Amino acid sequence: MVVALLLESPASGRVVVLMGSTSDMAHCEKIRKACGSYGVPCVLRVTSAHKGPDETLRIKAQYEGDGVPTVFVAVAGRSNGLGPVMSGNTAYPVINCPPITPDWGAQDVWSSLRMPSGKAWS
Repeated sequence: MVVALLLESPASGRVVVLMGSTSDMAHCEKIRKACGSYGVPCVLRVTSAHKGPDETLRIKAQYEGDGVPTVFVAVAGRSNGLGPVMSGNTAYPVINCPPITPDWGAQDVWSSLRMPSGKAWS
C-alpha cells in the first residue's frame, strides 16, 4: 500500500507555457510532453506581450492566488518581450525557452540571456 501511494503521488504544481503566437505551438507541445512524462500538469496559452500586455497580465493573474505552485515558461523569439513582462509582474519563476529557428538561430537565445542585471529572467 505504501509503495503504491509513493508511486501515485499527484503533482502538486503546474507549468503554464505562454507562447507569443500559434507558430510556436510545435515547440510548446514538446514542453508539454516533457512535463507530462514527469506527471506535471502543463497548460498552453497564446499571448503577446507586445500586442496585448494587458491580456498577458490577465492570463498571469488567472494562475496566481489559487495556492498551486506555478512555473511560467515564456516561448517567444526575436525580441522576446514575453519573459521579461511576466518576470517583472509575478513572484513565480519564469523560464524563457525561445524556439531555435533557422531564420534567427541563436539570436533568439541571446534575446533571453542579455537582460539587465538583477532581474530574474532565466
